[in-house]
Amino acid sequence: MELRAERPDPGERIRLLLITNELTAGAEYGFRDEFDRLWRDGLIDSYSAIAPRALAAQGADWMVDLHGMLRAQQPNVVLVLSPSAFALNRSTANAIAECGAHLLYWEGDAWGRGKPMTAAMRSWAERSDVVFSVAGSPQTDEFIRLGARSARVILQTYCHVQFKEFEDCAPEDSLPSDDIAMIASSTARFGLISRVAGGTARVRAVRHLSRLRDLRMSVYGYRWNGAYARGPVAYGAQVGTIRRARISVNWDHFPSHANYSSDRLPISLLAGRVHVTTRHPGSLPYATDALVEVSAVDTLADTVVSLLDLPWEELYERGRAGWEYARYRLSDREAARFILRAVDQRLPAPPSDPWLALEEGVLATSRSR
Repeated sequence: MELRAERPDPGERIRLLLITNELTAGAEYGFRDEFDRLWRDGLIDSYSAIAPRALAAQGADWMVDLHGMLRAQQPNVVLVLSPSAFALNRSTANAIAECGAHLLYWEGDAWGRGKPMTAAMRSWAERSDVVFSVAGSPQTDEFIRLGARSARVILQTYCHVQFKEFEDCAPEDSLPSDDIAMIASSTARFGLISRVAGGTARVRAVRHLSRLRDLRMSVYGYRWNGAYARGPVAYGAQVGTIRRARISVNWDHFPSHANYSSDRLPISLLAGRVHVTTRHPGSLPYATDALVEVSAVDTLADTVVSLLDLPWEELYERGRAGWEYARYRLSDREAARFILRAVDQRLPAPPSDPWLALEEGVLATSRSR
């Protein structure tokens, strides 16, 4: 164990307690699957999980259950996943501390103007040893301000359990029915106004693309209108949906957040499609030309047109190379190991490309001593 010098014990293995944000216990398939595998392979000593929101929905007192698990298991690592709806109170924080556990916090979304961090998030950040954030500055800086000892950027990943079929099978080379697939809800009101950073630009991107003649475009998500609107699509259906188009397109919320992407990036690469999306400050160096980043929403349509002018065979091979790159590299397996290796470096490392720079702390922020 390496995070706290006052408790060194190089022979100790991880005893993990996972606290999820699931509405249905067990629905966090990817992380649960990898932690269970690490336990079955003897690489961690114990593993258990609790879903407070699911318990609360059943009328149970999840705090009582959690305190019972802390006493019974005596975990040395407690990991909470995106706790937007349930707060860490003082008694639970003290119970975790009494176990001597490292408190790790994974935040799988970006937050900022128009979408402020919740009181529950702030309560967990205040006590965390490490926050793993899918967005860098200013989000990592805010976690440190809230009290976290360290904040580290982590990649967005896809669920390897729900998308196992697509990991195993390359995309077919037959010409898809659509030119563009875009999976992204609108946050705009009155057609264009959005309080969320990037929301207005996302609407502009869709409008620009919809004006291109002879373009077959499908836009999935909430609050879109027009001939291109297809309504929301379930997470587990997203890879198959994107494979029905020649390319995938997105414009991120919070475009000024460093080192950020939506999870459409790994999902689109796994689909085997060239993905056009936002270039963020300090964008991570994914080693694949299936990812195309643009700095301004006004240039997105031109980039899309230039890609669609390529022969389908060339576009397909480029996307297929992205599929080869993403699978077994950008999944929840790698994210789960990356998180736990902050405590125990003996666990198997994710592929060095693109994880090594993150693991070496290049994109980490720590509280001043």
